[in-house]
Amino acid sequence: MKRFDRLSEGEKILLTARSGWRSYIQPVCVAGILGFLTYVAFQFGGILRLLQLAIIIPLAGWAIRFYALRLRAFLVLTDRRVYGEMGFFVTRTMEVPLSQVGGVYIEQNPIGKITGRGTVAISAAGSLFTFAHIPACVKVRDAMMKQVELVQDEDDRRHNEAMATAIAKAGSRSAQGRRHRREGKRMRRGR
Repeated sequence: MKRFDRLSEGEKILLTARSGWRSYIQPVCVAGILGFLTYVAFQFGGILRLLQLAIIIPLAGWAIRFYALRLRAFLVLTDRRVYGEMGFFVTRTMEVPLSQVGGVYIEQNPIGKITGRGTVAISAAGSLFTFAHIPACVKVRDAMMKQVELVQDEDDRRHNEAMATAIAKAGSRSAQGRRHRREGKRMRRGR
């Protein structure tokens, strides 16, 4: 990806997911319906026009905000971290090491189940990051969870090795201490 070129030495991109043109179908339909309702509102006069505009304007504001925040999402999964960016006017980004990822969740509506698209939510570092309209969201979740488990297993292995080394060093120091104490007692008795 052009926007994600900050790879560490030896880091590999495992998966990229980006919302595509299908993500824009729903907002275009909503905009069309709102435009039609506005046109119909101006065909009638008086109180009905004001009532329709009082409903249409807040609905249009909500739709613009909702889709501006949720469109243009993409995720990058590397062997060390997950990077994500979402938003149209205001972009939100996240970059979290895989060792801090708590869970990956997906949400699909009935149409999303048919098309394979859905919302991917990543729980990491005490926050929940959501990325909407991600294609093959089940595949994305499975790949992320597999990589998170691999990283956590590697961290556990390193921790266990460090503990074993520390215990071995402490055991050898303890044995040396006992030997020195025994030799010290013998020397004192011999005098």
